Amino acid sequence: MIPILVPLFCIRIPHSANDLAMAMEARCYRGGDGRTKMKPLIYKSTDHVAYLITILYVVAAFVVGRYVPFKLWIFLRSCGMRRIRLTVAYDGTNYCGWQIQPNGITIEEVLNKAICKLTGEETQVIGASRTDAGVHARGNIAVFDTESRIPAGAFLYALNQRLPKDIVVVRSDEVDLTWHPRYQDTLKTYEYHIINTKVPIPTEAL
Repeated sequence: MIPILVPLFCIRIPHSANDLAMAMEARCYRGGDGRTKMKPLIYKSTDHVAYLITILYVVAAFVVGRYVPFKLWIFLRSCGMRRIRLTVAYDGTNYCGWQIQPNGITIEEVLNKAICKLTGEETQVIGASRTDAGVHARGNIAVFDTESRIPAGAFLYALNQRLPKDIVVVRSDEVDLTWHPRYQDTLKTYEYHIINTKVPIPTEAL
């Protein structure tokens, strides 16, 4: 509020009771009917400029106060933040799909816990595709944001040490903070394998 009020002092207004009395006396005159009348108030060009400056300042203060703090917060947040992209392969036999669910363990949940153990940050990965229960993947893409200074390529090895054998990170790199795996021009390929035998074959399970 104080910055908005500062330009008001540029307007030609009285600063004391004495100045106000002198200004009122200068505008008064004795009319023909014996009554005291006042001359119409005439604004000078400097008054119009002062009012215009004040209006512009108030508008600018509103715009700055409305938008700058939010953009400044985004800028400060992004200064130490990085987005890491993971290419993940997994055997989905023991999982209830990709997305976190209350009725069973999922790929997303396991990745979140592994990243949290590694970085010490509560992290939520974003996947490019949500596979169903029992479905496998050779190269599902996921990203997460972190302030960790671990080199992007080192996440591959560090996370694999904390992940179960049926979930493997095959690649890790850094991307722009605006990069989103679901909004890229990519191709998704789904393969359905039917084992038509009397007994299951272990090597054909995947």
